Amino acid sequence: MPEQETPPMTSARIFTVTFAFFLAACGGGGSPKKPDGPDAPNRHAVSVTVTGSGSVSSAPAGVSCGQDCTESFESGTAVTLTAAPMSGHVLQAWSGACAGSSLSCTISVTTAQQVTATFVQSSPPSDTQAPSPPAGLSAQASSDRVSLSWMSSTDNVGVSAYEIFRDGSETPLGQSVVPTYIDTSVSANVTYSYRVRALDAAGNQSGFSNTVSVTVGNPSGGIAPGWQVTAANTGLTPHGLNCDSLPVYAGSAKPASGTTISGKLIRTTLDLSAGNITIERSCIRPTTIGRGTSVVVTTDFNSCNGDRCAVTPAMVAIRDSEIDGSLLGTEAVAKSCAFLGVGSLERNYIHDVGSGICFMNTGDQLNAIAIGNYVHRLRSYGDPAGDGSHNESFTIRDFVTTANPNRRARVLGNRFDSSSGNDSGALFIQTYAGNIDMLQIEANLLEGGGYQLVLEAHSGNVYGRNMRAVNNRFSGSGYGPAYVDGKGLNYGWLEWRDNYINDPTQPANKGRLIPDPSP
Repeated sequence: MPEQETPPMTSARIFTVTFAFFLAACGGGGSPKKPDGPDAPNRHAVSVTVTGSGSVSSAPAGVSCGQDCTESFESGTAVTLTAAPMSGHVLQAWSGACAGSSLSCTISVTTAQQVTATFVQSSPPSDTQAPSPPAGLSAQASSDRVSLSWMSSTDNVGVSAYEIFRDGSETPLGQSVVPTYIDTSVSANVTYSYRVRALDAAGNQSGFSNTVSVTVGNPSGGIAPGWQVTAANTGLTPHGLNCDSLPVYAGSAKPASGTTISGKLIRTTLDLSAGNITIERSCIRPTTIGRGTSVVVTTDFNSCNGDRCAVTPAMVAIRDSEIDGSLLGTEAVAKSCAFLGVGSLERNYIHDVGSGICFMNTGDQLNAIAIGNYVHRLRSYGDPAGDGSHNESFTIRDFVTTANPNRRARVLGNRFDSSSGNDSGALFIQTYAGNIDMLQIEANLLEGGGYQLVLEAHSGNVYGRNMRAVNNRFSGSGYGPAYVDGKGLNYGWLEWRDNYINDPTQPANKGRLIPDPSP
């Protein structure tokens, strides 16, 4: 049989084969399935990026970014994007298909769209209110420095610092974040004047305080030296106040940092370990106390590691106040201190407690200041040779200066009378809890039993080579005026000068000169 030729493919046949192939590929006859997703015909993607703290949602629903930040919409859909800043933040701006900073933006989806929402922290409201002027500025001079103190200012946001000015200058001498300041850039026999103003964080300045003047070289600096201090010129009395005339304090027994308690009768013990606390013209007269628990403390006994407990991070100040332990039982109060810790105590009347001012657990940063206080009528209990109390009007048991060589402990112009019957001494310096250095004892009257002034190394710790005792008066009672026990150290007082038996019949109460008891 002759071979047949294959007829050429016509255009109709091409269409028929191609269409049949398409049907087979799509699974047979009928209409093909419509594609879906962002790239589908007549749908377009809207993609959102969020920068900062906030989110973006859409209407119609679909976008919920931070979680679902891309969604497709039918072409021509009007999509409204809404920004939601987190607390403390604002929408700074849209970018991409949106612009501006309104919380809502509407776009027409005709092509794929990219949008970015940028969130930033909101700015605090502007502070234009100045602090109140500092009040009650007072000054006390010793032979080489002037100590200033004043009442805390108030502010709608908070006081950030105080500026100290001297002799009418418009340039600050220095700054302090607490209502005390010590000026050491002075010369003997020169009179200086001071004023203070407060600042807040926004830079607002208060008016000036009152102006005070003081002459360096006069230990009393306008406040009586220790041999002139009485119950009538310390504490509340000079201000026409007494404990029973004051309203009762209703605040916390553990005040927050930044607290000022002024003109209150406080009927509890106080924990000032939060620091940056001032008590002024107030009466601290607790009605109960645990045995051995002090009336006022700056140590946080709830935060201890072994035998070391947290020290206040900032200075506390108690001034022109009274600490009265007369309502407490003798056995309970005998082993307690009126004040235990570190701080600034000025012109306070302290009585009827076991021991008076106890600088102990002082940390390694803050100064310790006792100026113009009167401590007496101490109360003892039991046999001191056994488990009875040991009583002191003032004691310091540690003051380490290794971490902060500029810190100082100053005990100036006080009257300390330790006549309880179980007396270690009126002013008792013992390295029981740590080394002690940079201590200045000046213009004090020391009275009572035991030795009036003791310097003793103890517990393997030492006192340093910067211990000074200048221009003090001693009753000479008890065991005598002064005693040094270095436990093998071959040194004692760096400076021992102008210390006398107290004799009110002599000029400046200078009786018999007391020789240096150092080895």
